[in-house]
Amino acid sequence: MRRLLSLCIAASALAGALLSILLILEYHGITLSVSESVCRSGASGFNACQNVARSEYAAIHGIPLVGPVPTAVFGLLMFGFVLCLSILDLARNPESAQDITALIALISVITLFLDILLLYIMTCRIKAVCALCLMTYIANLCIGCSAIASLCIFYKESCMTVLKCSLSAAIRAVRNQFMLFVVIAFALLSIGLLIGAAAKSAMARSIDRVAASDAVKKAIQKFESTPESDLDNTHAPAVGPRNARIAITIFTDYTCDHCAAASKLFGKMMAAYPGLISITYRSYPLSDGCGTIPDVNASTEASCIGALAAQCAHRQHRFIDMHERLYRDNERGIAHTSKSVNVIAKSIGLSANEFAGCLSSPATQSQLALEAKKGDALGIEGTPTIFINKRKVIVGLPPESVVRGLIDYLRSRGK
Repeated sequence: MRRLLSLCIAASALAGALLSILLILEYHGITLSVSESVCRSGASGFNACQNVARSEYAAIHGIPLVGPVPTAVFGLLMFGFVLCLSILDLARNPESAQDITALIALISVITLFLDILLLYIMTCRIKAVCALCLMTYIANLCIGCSAIASLCIFYKESCMTVLKCSLSAAIRAVRNQFMLFVVIAFALLSIGLLIGAAAKSAMARSIDRVAASDAVKKAIQKFESTPESDLDNTHAPAVGPRNARIAITIFTDYTCDHCAAASKLFGKMMAAYPGLISITYRSYPLSDGCGTIPDVNASTEASCIGALAAQCAHRQHRFIDMHERLYRDNERGIAHTSKSVNVIAKSIGLSANEFAGCLSSPATQSQLALEAKKGDALGIEGTPTIFINKRKVIVGLPPESVVRGLIDYLRSRGK
């Protein structure tokens, strides 16, 4: 039974070490397919692991000579150390091995308290739960439970007696093999730092391969340093495959010239990279009071009317036709009014009565106001604001070379 518990400790430590390596890579912007499958959750496909990895709590800062050290490096140190101890444990006779088991139990219990603190930070401060992190906590819990069970079987005494004996045994293990433990800990810490340095170097080389200019490099660096937003486009109008590897979301206003240019630019990119890109359009009218429009014929509310018209066309599955015509009218200097958008609706084959009813419906206006509030919550301050794979990376009209460079980088990285 004791040997089985020792094997459980070794397996849990190995799993924890591997998970810690994945978290180190995640911190440096490298997401492996196994991490992607574990971390993506919910209908919106939100990757909480990336948000946790990009938070201020993901690393310990201010360490001399080495700079920021990912918290996961210390996870690798702990799990790797326990793995080495468990191997020593398995190689010894039960009497001498209990000192090692006691040390493992002590390390695990101390680390469990740290895990509780980290869980609090994730849920209450970062407000995202990293699945990989939770798996390391479970691995540590398995280690602790197995080590304590092994000690109880060996000592066959009351809990207090087991505790006293275990503390004495752990101290004895450290005293007897202090230098060996120091060497193991130093080697594991060095391995963790080397993995991080290699990941950082690989990321830099990946950027350099596709970054033809400093502007492209800055865009890529901004993408990698920006956490994902909890952006839900479930009911928003979109073009291109829903499962596209590069999902672009544009917050737009139908009186904004740069928005029209951005729409054309990303449409051109979608044609240049068939099957790779999807574009979702979200309304963010720059006029105030779109939820309580007093007069849908008022020219001062042109951006609101344009957004309402796009919503109503979407209900009849003709969004993109309305979208393009609204921008065409804007380019010609035609202000969006109830009359002008009804003309467009008729020309693209919408049901006139259904469209007119939708346009003046308080429910539609309330939906538009809610859309604007969602934009505010995402930090939208102007249009166009462009999210790529849920990360807000572009505000304003970007140069085509920057967009191409960023898309080429994402395609090469498989993101």
